[in-house]
Amino acid sequence: MLERALQDLPAEQRAVFCLRVFEELSYREIADVLAISIGTVMSRLSRAREKLREALAPYLAAARRAGSEP
Repeated sequence: MLERALQDLPAEQRAVFCLRVFEELSYREIADVLAISIGTVMSRLSRAREKLREALAPYLAAARRAGSEP
């Protein structure tokens, strides 16, 4: 599900998210690699996280329900 949600992100947001989460780059490093400002890194990352949260919400809710049942 995560893979699908990542693929559905706009390319600019996906690139920033992947560099931050999987490559563990700092905001400055991401900005340098992509030749964008740190502010742009921050806004793209924020939007990517929000879209992923929305896309994964049904699955996370189902997992919580399944975990709370006796």
